[in-house]
Amino acid sequence: MKTISGLLLFLLVCIGATSCIAGDSLSIRLVEASEQASTNKADAALADIVSIMQKSPVFRFASYRLASSSSMRLPARKYSRVLDGFKIRCDGKQDDLSITVYRNKKQLLKTTVSLKDNKPLMFGGLPGKTGKMILVFLTKKK
Repeated sequence: MKTISGLLLFLLVCIGATSCIAGDSLSIRLVEASEQASTNKADAALADIVSIMQKSPVFRFASYRLASSSSMRLPARKYSRVLDGFKIRCDGKQDDLSITVYRNKKQLLKTTVSLKDNKPLMFGGLPGKTGKMILVFLTKKK
């Protein structure tokens, strides 16, 4: 796909047991991952996902920083959020969620996914200021 040529884009879906109750909230976090060591290996706001990232050969880095975050109710109705220069548009229910990601008005990704409660979906490899940017989508029941 020409819109993402030269860009490393990986998809990691964490598979596990699912809850019988669908989540009603979608959180989106933009994480900057770096090979540069830091006194604080990961922001406290990433405690629920950092161990998953460290176990993955794709998302294993020396440090993780929360660059930005947002949330929305599900089902999403063409909701858009801007996170540190990335525009994320979501539309649909948890089991049929359309996600489109733009940066500088350029479409980087368009996909439809089925999210499982408390199991993060991660897209990464996007160039950042000091490392790679990783988008983390997570549904939860409030």
